Amino acid sequence: MSSKEKYLCLFLGVASIFLLGLTFFNDKIDFNNLLKASVAESSLENNEVIEAARKMAEKNINEINGEVVYTIKDLVRNKYLTGNEIDPVTNEEYKEDTRVIVKVNNKKIEDIYISNILFKNKYNCKEVCYLDFDNYVYFNNNTYRILKIDGQGYIYITNQKIKKTSKDNIDFYLKNLKNSFTNSMVSNVTSLTDKDIEKSNMIELQDNVVVNTTSGYKIYNIDNNSVSEISENKVTIYPVIVLKNNLIYEKGDGTKFDPFVIVE
Repeated sequence: MSSKEKYLCLFLGVASIFLLGLTFFNDKIDFNNLLKASVAESSLENNEVIEAARKMAEKNINEINGEVVYTIKDLVRNKYLTGNEIDPVTNEEYKEDTRVIVKVNNKKIEDIYISNILFKNKYNCKEVCYLDFDNYVYFNNNTYRILKIDGQGYIYITNQKIKKTSKDNIDFYLKNLKNSFTNSMVSNVTSLTDKDIEKSNMIELQDNVVVNTTSGYKIYNIDNNSVSEISENKVTIYPVIVLKNNLIYEKGDGTKFDPFVIVE
């Protein structure tokens, strides 16, 4: 084999390895999205309630413009369900008023999802789940972000705004903030904790803040990521609103432009 042929073989070998690596890299980037899409698609296909709503919508597709809502009672009355179907989340029969939303565009079904489900069942956290993305929620006529969901299903949200108060007034301030909400979905208003800062990637602090620790309120120093005793009279707090754990998930995917909508 001549030198020219050797160089050509070497070049082709390197090029093949490069292309193979590039393909693998691209596959790796897309894997999570593909997996999420596959799981979502599979869950829809395997849910008999979703399939029943799909069949009913397909039969009436020419009459649907945008969105239609079917209840379990509607699907039973039209003989798409028997009424004995079991909700895999509760292991009980679906309630008659459970709603199935079907979205249609240009005579094609774009999305189908079941409403009237507990929001906490969407995540099923054994202890605490921190949400760093797809965590936007519509609350009190504004968009907030979900910091975490605890093991009992309580939802901790924040608008990421800090407040000033005196060190002796922290609990009183948080209590007044809770009472200022006429929204009955609110269970409590608390302070950010040191563990929240450690576990969450969505918190961006520009100033030292009060944090609730296992030994009471402390100051979290953003320069060295440490906690210390409160020495100043005026302090900055980072309120966290705790929503009740019996709220119903209506719609949304948690993105900034389509936040979760949860109601009582």
